[in-house]
Amino acid sequence: MDYAGLRTGLLEPALGDVDLTAEPRRFFRHVVPCPRCNGSGTQRVLWDDEWEDGWSCGHCLPWTGHTKDSPIDAVPDGSHVKALGPSIVEAEALAWETAALIEPWGSRPAERIVWRVGTTGTKKIGDHCVPVDIGLLVNDIFFIHLREELKGCDAGIDISTPGYDRPAPYPDVAFQARKHANWAAAAAAGHRFPERIRHANGVKELGDHPLAGKSFAELPNFYTQVLGIWLTGYALESIKDGTICLYAASAADR
Repeated sequence: MDYAGLRTGLLEPALGDVDLTAEPRRFFRHVVPCPRCNGSGTQRVLWDDEWEDGWSCGHCLPWTGHTKDSPIDAVPDGSHVKALGPSIVEAEALAWETAALIEPWGSRPAERIVWRVGTTGTKKIGDHCVPVDIGLLVNDIFFIHLREELKGCDAGIDISTPGYDRPAPYPDVAFQARKHANWAAAAAAGHRFPERIRHANGVKELGDHPLAGKSFAELPNFYTQVLGIWLTGYALESIKDGTICLYAASAADR
C-alpha cells in the first residue's frame, strides 16, 4: 500500500450537498456544552494566587461537549451539515466493511453508524479504532510476538513528525499504518495467527481463539479499510457495542 496519501489532507473532505437522512442506520451525536468551559476546551485556573487563561478543561477534555450522555438521534444539526460532504457514503461503506471483518475476531455485529463532529481540542482520534481488546491483541502479535521476524517492515512509513510537533491526528493514522504494514509483512512471510504469544506480561494462550492457526494471508487486513476511511476525509473513531462512530473535523477547525 502507498502510504504517501496519508501525509496530507487528513480530515479535510470535499464538501457539497449530501442527503444526511437517507440512510436509516445513520445517526448523529449532538454537543452538550461543558458547564465549566462552555465547550471551548479551556478554562481559567487559579495558579500561584493568580488566574491564568488557556488551561485545558479537565472536566470535559478530550470530548469538549461530547460525553457518554450526549444525545444521539437521526436528525443532523448545523455542525453536521457544515462538516459532512458526499464522501461520507464511501466512509460509511468502508466502516461497515471494517465492522464485518472484525466479527471473526469476536466483535459484536454493528447495527448503526453515529457521526461525531469534532470541536476545539477533540481532533485526536482513538489509537485502536476497533474494539480495544482486538486492537491490543493485534499489537501483541505484531509488535511483541513477531517483532523480530517483522523488524523493519514499517520503517518506510513517514507520516507524522516527531514528538509534540506532529499535527493531530497524525500520531494515530501513523500507528494504524504501522499495523497495516506489519500485517501485510506477516501475510507475505507465511505467518499464522498464533496459538500462544509472547506479550508484555509474559505468555498468553490463544488456542481457543476462533482464528488460531489461520494464515494471516487468509485473514482480511481490516486496516486497509481503516486507512481508506482516513483518505475520504473522515476517520473511524470506534466500533463498540454494536455502534460504529465516525469522526469529522468541525468546519471551524479546518
